[in-house]
Amino acid sequence: MTDPSLLNVEQLRAALSAGVVDPTDVVAAMAQRSRAVDAQTNCFVALDETAALKQAASLNAQRASGRPAGLLWGVPYVHKDVFVTSSRHPAAGSLFSELPVAFGSGSALTALDSADAIALGATTLDECSYGATGLNDHHGDCRNPWDDRFITGGSSSGAAAAVAARAVPFAIGSDTAGSTRIPAALCGVVGFKPTFGRLRTSGMVPLSPSQDTVGVIARTVRDCALVTDALDRHASPRLRSSRALIEGIDGSVNNLKIGICCHPFFTMQDAETGAVISQALRVIERLGVNLKEQFLSGLEDCDAAAAVITWMEVREAYAGLLRTAPQKFSPSTRLRLEMAMAPTAEDYRLAQAYRAGALRAFFDSAFADVDVLVAPTVTLATPMIALLSTDPKESVKTTTAFLRSNRCISYLGLPALSVPVGFTSQGLPVGLQFIGKPWAELAVLRCGAAYQAATDWHMQLPPSSNNS
Repeated sequence: MTDPSLLNVEQLRAALSAGVVDPTDVVAAMAQRSRAVDAQTNCFVALDETAALKQAASLNAQRASGRPAGLLWGVPYVHKDVFVTSSRHPAAGSLFSELPVAFGSGSALTALDSADAIALGATTLDECSYGATGLNDHHGDCRNPWDDRFITGGSSSGAAAAVAARAVPFAIGSDTAGSTRIPAALCGVVGFKPTFGRLRTSGMVPLSPSQDTVGVIARTVRDCALVTDALDRHASPRLRSSRALIEGIDGSVNNLKIGICCHPFFTMQDAETGAVISQALRVIERLGVNLKEQFLSGLEDCDAAAAVITWMEVREAYAGLLRTAPQKFSPSTRLRLEMAMAPTAEDYRLAQAYRAGALRAFFDSAFADVDVLVAPTVTLATPMIALLSTDPKESVKTTTAFLRSNRCISYLGLPALSVPVGFTSQGLPVGLQFIGKPWAELAVLRCGAAYQAATDWHMQLPPSSNNS
């Protein structure tokens, strides 16, 4: 049998459809691999092979009866432990078993179930999704598949590590200030954040409801488009795309104008990251794109407003638990939650009121003569776990830098896609993100897919994949 762990979503979907592989065999193989990957990276909080095998058998029976196959028929996936399932309530990286979840009909997992994808398990994350490193005092630190001495980034840490290490072909995470894109960049996979509001967040433990989005992590941009299409079918009819995203990706960037983000949030890069990013920009130019420098303004205010909104909404979610069970929070998370008590209701009102005008101003200036922006996903080299675990100042410095190049994009609600574009001298991945206009997901996906068609960074295997 073809090793299913080596297949991406498109390839596995085709093999399953043709009967080359069987979903029960795929689930069994990926569950075995997931256990090995977890031992190396600490990326899982729960694996449910029994339920996944039962679902695979059910899909076989349904196909035998003539039922049409869903878009992701038989494809296993994992999800960040912030989504409610029929068998467990998410802990969101905490010690709490009954955290509140967003209300509403349907959910990302419901949509994937309707698409006949198979949920294999839940993955690790920063405590309460309130972090960007992948370190967790309660459940252990998630380790980078490329070198287990280094962090994965977060907060969707385990999801990115699992996909990078070939445990599964895709994962579902969340993105409030970079939580899908940051770990995708550090783990050498693709991370996609759609426009705010495009996908339902019901059934998900919130961090900042007015900024939270469902995110997709996969090995290829086309895979992200396929999974987003499956999720999109359960979106509000008003927001649903009339055309599948995957159908619009033709491998070219014809007629698209791309601007380079020129702002200290993106240009303050360490030397190695900067060199990799520069090389990636040259590849984009060879695709026939005339890159244009776009000098951005107002991002400092956007970042500050995003921080206020996050603090206030995190406070709303966790203030009660902080009063009644402070000992259940790690010291670092407890300190950050206490800091979130500082902003006032008026601060929050002003931060939200500023948002619409900031988006209009950004749209009019940044996208005045380009369709897509490009920028590094993170601007500094991946730090070691030991450094951040022993030096709180370094941890704060790292988190601040990671958020700086991502949070303002989330605040503005823009779609963004991180793709792997190379490695540092230590063999650690570097990511570049394409940022689009509101509801212009297809433009950023086209850019990312064209880049991947011209490079093979996304095909590289981490050492943990070769040894599993």
